[in-house]
Amino acid sequence: MRLERLRIKGYKNLRDCNIEFHQPYLLNAVIGNNGSGKSNLMEAILHILIGVYFKKPPPFDFSFDFEAQGRHIALTGAKRKLSVFVDNERKPLDFFAERLRDGAAQVYFPELTLVYYSGECQRVSRLMATYRRHFERLTRKPDSDRHRPLFVQSSNAQAQVILLALFAHSHRGLTERLGLRKVVDVSLVLRSPSGFDPEKHEPKLWNTVGAVRRAVAAIDETATSAESRRLDRRDAPGSESGLAYTEHRTYRFGDEVHADKGLDRLAERLTKGGDNLYLALEHLRARGIFASVSFRLIGRADDKPFEFDQLSEGEKQLLAVVGALQLTNRPDNLVLLDEPDTHLNPLWSWDYPSMLTEALDVEQRRRSTVLMATHTPIMISGMTSDQVLLAHPPSDGAPAFTRPRRHPRGQGIANLLCSSEFFGLPSSLDKETQRLLDERLAISVKRELTEEDRERLKELNTQLEIFLSPGISERDPNYVAFLRQRHPTV
Repeated sequence: MRLERLRIKGYKNLRDCNIEFHQPYLLNAVIGNNGSGKSNLMEAILHILIGVYFKKPPPFDFSFDFEAQGRHIALTGAKRKLSVFVDNERKPLDFFAERLRDGAAQVYFPELTLVYYSGECQRVSRLMATYRRHFERLTRKPDSDRHRPLFVQSSNAQAQVILLALFAHSHRGLTERLGLRKVVDVSLVLRSPSGFDPEKHEPKLWNTVGAVRRAVAAIDETATSAESRRLDRRDAPGSESGLAYTEHRTYRFGDEVHADKGLDRLAERLTKGGDNLYLALEHLRARGIFASVSFRLIGRADDKPFEFDQLSEGEKQLLAVVGALQLTNRPDNLVLLDEPDTHLNPLWSWDYPSMLTEALDVEQRRRSTVLMATHTPIMISGMTSDQVLLAHPPSDGAPAFTRPRRHPRGQGIANLLCSSEFFGLPSSLDKETQRLLDERLAISVKRELTEEDRERLKELNTQLEIFLSPGISERDPNYVAFLRQRHPTV
C-alpha cells in the first residue's frame, strides 16, 4: 500500500487535517508533543479502513487516497455517507465491501494491515476485536477457511508465541540478533471450545470446523506426545447445560535428542495449508481454544536453558513488531506503529529502521508503507523531510501536520533534540551543566572582570572539567570578541 492523500475533519483533536504523501517511502514517522494527535492519525486510518470493510462510516468526514495492489483507491466519507472510487471509476459500496471478503483474490485493500500500540488503546482494541469476531465466523465456511486476516494487531503479550513461530518457520535473522539459538521443552495447552458436548460431538477435534479444525488437527498429529485432563463441569456454577467436562490437552514437541523436530513438522504442516504458527495460535486464542504455551531458550553466553520471561521488555517489543511483521507480511502491506521503541536501547533504536526494512523483500518494500509515531530522535535521524510529519497541537487556522524544512538525515541526534523544528529541547546537556555554562558565558562577555569574577570563572572551569589553552579564565581576546559580537547588549 502506498499512501497518497489523507483529509480528516472532526476526529478528536484532528479538526481539519490535510496530508499529502508526495514521495512513496517505505518508512514514515510522525513526531510531536504528547496530545498533538500522532496516535489519533493512525486511529483515524484504522477507523476508515475497518469502517469501509463493514460499510459503516466512521464518526468524522474524510477522504483517503492510496494505491493498493496496483489500483488507485479513493475513499470518501461525508455526513455519514461513504463513496468509493477504483481507478477513477465509482463502485457500489456493497460490491466493494463484498470483494474485500474474497481472501487472496481481494485487490482493493492492502493484503495486510499490521497494527501495534505500545500502550493500551481501547478504541483500537474494540475495532480490532470487531474484525476478529467477523474473521472467525468467515473462516468457519469451507469456501473461505483458508483466508488470511486483512487486519492483525500485535502486542508484547504475543511475543512468546511470535518467538516460537520464528523458530518453527526458520526465521533466523531476528533470533540471531537477540542471541537465541533454539527452543526446547515446547508445550502447547489447548482446551475444548465453548459449546463442545462430548455426548454429541466427535471428541478428537472437538467438533471444530474450517481453519480452527485444520490448526487443531495439525497440532494433534505432529506433537511428540499428548496428555489429556478432563475437568468435570456438570455441577460447576454457570456451566452450560449438558456439558459434562472441559478437556485440557498438553501437547509436547521434540525430545532430548531432537528438541525441535516436532516443531518443524508442525510448521511444515501449517505452511502447506497456507497458515503459520503465529496466526494459527492467535486464531485458536480468539476461539478460547489456545490456553498457554511454554518453552525454554538456549543461547546467550552458554548452553544452559532459560525461561522466556528472562527476556527484557525491549527484546519482547522487537519480537512483537519486527517478528510479527516477518510472520504476517504479504506482498502489499500497511504497518501502523504507535511508539514501537519505548523499551529499546539507543543502539537498537538506531538500527530499527534497518530491522523493519529487512523484514520485507525488495518487492514488498516497493509496495508497502510503515507509519510510526515516535518520541525518539534516533528513529528519524536517517530520514528525509518527506518521510517525517510534524504534529502540532490544535490551533485556529494552523495545519495539524506539516513537513520539516530541513532533512533530519545528517543533522545528528543532538541537533535534532535541540532544533525547535523537531524536538525543541533547550539544550542537549543536563540542566545543571547548562546552568553552569550559561553562568560562565555571562561572566566571560563582561568588558571588565572583578576579582570575584575571575575566581568564579576558575571555579566554573574546574566544575566543568574544561581545560582550555588559552582558557576563558585568561580572557582570550579573540573568543571574547566573538562573544561580544553575538551578545552586543552585554
